[in-house]
Amino acid sequence: MALPNYRGSLQTTYPPKVALDGSGPSRSSTEYKLVSIFTRGMAQALLYGASIQEDLEILQVMPASYSKRSYASLSEAHQAYFELRNASITHLYIMGRRSLVLQDPSLELYRERDNLLACHHLWYENMQRFEKHHALSNDELMAANALKVSYHTTFVYVSCSATVIEKTYDNYLDHFKKILHHAQAIIDSRPPTNPNTAHFTFDIAIIPQLYFVATRCRCPVTRRKAVALLERNPPREGLWDAGQHVAVSKRAIELEEAQVDQTTGWPVEEARLWNCIIKAGMDEKGGFSATFLPAAWIGDLDANGNQKMIREFFVL
Repeated sequence: MALPNYRGSLQTTYPPKVALDGSGPSRSSTEYKLVSIFTRGMAQALLYGASIQEDLEILQVMPASYSKRSYASLSEAHQAYFELRNASITHLYIMGRRSLVLQDPSLELYRERDNLLACHHLWYENMQRFEKHHALSNDELMAANALKVSYHTTFVYVSCSATVIEKTYDNYLDHFKKILHHAQAIIDSRPPTNPNTAHFTFDIAIIPQLYFVATRCRCPVTRRKAVALLERNPPREGLWDAGQHVAVSKRAIELEEAQVDQTTGWPVEEARLWNCIIKAGMDEKGGFSATFLPAAWIGDLDANGNQKMIREFFVL
């Protein structure tokens, strides 16, 4: 995928990062800082399908480690959530592969899902307790918003991980709206773009999450608000480019809303997509491809014996 031309320093403070505070016996160690950075960045490889969990240990989170846990700093809340996020993405990857071959989740996977959801609940309670007892700076407030954007996203994803019935997502409209609320706060806080600074950050902040709302929330108003926020052109986040996700989101909405319930205006189950994947790589003319897999096609094979899906090409 083509990267922007860099002029000047990278814009790496969007949303603001919270530095490790050095509290605790090992907080100042190089090892701790490197582990924290690695844990934070691992999600990008996991989201793009890299099977690094086969080579590297992804921590298995358990409710006991989150129960009544007090965070001394926002960086501790970050670290706890990033571990939870990585474990959640790994779980979703395994669940997704089983779904593609029409294989029901094992009892162990159901237990893993329930553990992850319990950890999400406990993390959020701990986060609320931390915010109640600490006065946060503006930068810290935006960093907290970014955490909540991701929290609501992984919570909904994991909640729906055991089914290919897309209407399951309709039960989480409040969470989708909270993703938009926190993402908008981040975008509204963004300083004007400096033409001499690259419009780029290495961290995942809001683009994958807004894309999630645009493609998995079927409320016509809410999903279009997600697209509108992406159209405000937040900085590119690693491999996630806002322009690409706007184009594919609009096409996904068009495909799904070709058949809507006459009462609600929401897409019928038969028209809903199970995933919309933007392929890595963009040509010199801004062209890229994406695939769309209707939930009703899961398990159907094409002439080559591969999963049947819709393939389209886009040009920005």
